[in-house]
Amino acid sequence: MPPTDLEETRAPEPGLADVRRGRSARRLRAVLVVTALVVVVVAGGLAVVATRSGGGTGGTGSSAGGEGPSSERSRSTASTSTPTTAPTTTAPPVPTSVPGVTVGPLVGGPGPIPVVHRVPTTDPVVFITIDDGAFADEDALKLIGEHRIPVTLFLNQSYFAANADYFRRLQDSGAVLGAHTSTHAELRGRDAAFQHAEICDMVAEFRDRFGRAPTLFRPPYGSYDATTLQQAASCGFTAALHWSAVADSGSIVTADGPLRAGDIVLLHFRPGLVLRLYTVLTQIQAAGLRPASLSDYIDSAPPAPPAAPATGAG
Repeated sequence: MPPTDLEETRAPEPGLADVRRGRSARRLRAVLVVTALVVVVVAGGLAVVATRSGGGTGGTGSSAGGEGPSSERSRSTASTSTPTTAPTTTAPPVPTSVPGVTVGPLVGGPGPIPVVHRVPTTDPVVFITIDDGAFADEDALKLIGEHRIPVTLFLNQSYFAANADYFRRLQDSGAVLGAHTSTHAELRGRDAAFQHAEICDMVAEFRDRFGRAPTLFRPPYGSYDATTLQQAASCGFTAALHWSAVADSGSIVTADGPLRAGDIVLLHFRPGLVLRLYTVLTQIQAAGLRPASLSDYIDSAPPAPPAAPATGAG
């Protein structure tokens, strides 16, 4: 099938051109720091980030390359967009033991853990996620650390092994680290042994390098099946995270209208990440929203209600 605006592509290995672009991005950042963009982001949107909160709703199934509408239906969010609440699943969002966190049950997915496309919350929050780990953007680290921006990172083993110190510093800055398989292989349709190796064999090294095992998992390309969720659950993952918006081109592109409460935004570790983060933060603030910690919401979600009993024919 043709690619859509909400599909994930694997980040290429950074080459010489990427390094040069990274240097250019750092030079541009020096200019942006003194522009109105930074004033808007830091003075307006990030003042509320100091009190962190975070999120998940489930969808069902996924196609290779991720779910999402066709390119014609996807569109960038406008700076005049206003927040709306995520659609309720089987129960309304409820307050939790985490201050400022209101979230409903996480449902969806053909397996023992939920697949979360959008967080069921009425809080004016969205969730920034960054995948792969191919490019260690020091300026993005500085921005995230200085302003305590809540982000969730879904890392491939090959990349976190090569850039472990960088990701430890992000973790120390408040980032939550999740898993994105060993090699970014397509999982859907593969046998249990293959999927187990991709999902679970990385957990021990992850724990050794970062002091804890990951509990949040993102299947590459958003592609999964029941076996994926079974294997992820077997090695301690509590949720599979999809996304409802992408921002690798700069502006946020959503699946179905303006940016709204509960949206999960997908980015990648690529040259120029810090510039995309500035743009994303500006759009989030313009929509009357703020970034929050995804793990706060996933961990605080109430249990999903039991499935309705099947009804048989007469």
